[in-house]
Formats: sequence, structure tokens, C-alpha cells
Amino acid sequence: MKILIVDDEPDMISILRQTLYKPDVVFADAYNGSEALKIFEEFRPDLVVTDYQMPKMNGLDLAIEVQSLNSKIPVVLLTGIDVPSEYLGVFSRVFRKPIDSYNFKLYVYDELKRVMGA
Repeated sequence: MKILIVDDEPDMISILRQTLYKPDVVFADAYNGSEALKIFEEFRPDLVVTDYQMPKMNGLDLAIEVQSLNSKIPVVLLTGIDVPSEYLGVFSRVFRKPIDSYNFKLYVYDELKRVMGA
């Protein structure tokens, strides 16, 4: 299983890696949406977790690009701000910061099982 984590705060990436850690999961990290798209092509994640507000390309624009490349890849948004309701459908789920790590982890692994057909 492969998860791409996108956040402009290195500490948040570290927290997400710790929260989602499992021995059979491979992580890739990006610090903005533009970098994430470059990594996405080669890494081919099963799921993307992204922040909303980032330099160069925000999480919404990233999600739209990911969906255009592969609509089966779930994009989970983590945000501390309100996202306009017309954009919520781009994400498989939106979690407000601070996140409930238990429910977040359950959701991510349920989505991975669904995507991988397990």
C-alpha cells in the first residue's frame, strides 16, 4: 500500500506518518501540490492525504489534478479552514484540524481496502 502525504509543514507530515504507520505501507512526502504531482506520476499512490493551504498549488487544485489522472485514487483533505461546499465532492473525505487520529486512521485504511479490492 502506498500513501502520498502532502503538507507544507514538515511536523505535520511526520505526525501523519506516525499516525498511519503500518509495516506494509510505503510513504512519499511532498511539501506542496506541484511537488506532489511530480511524485504522483512515479510513486503511483493508492491514496493521497493533503493539506488545503499550501504554496504553489493548494490541496483543492491538487485533488482536481489527481482525479483527472486517476479518478479511483481517494484524496483525503486535512484542513483548518472551511472549504466551499461546491468543492467537497472532489475529496473522498474532509477532516478538520486538529484531527481525531483514531477515526482518521480507520477511514484511511478502510479506503485503502476498498481501493485495493480487499
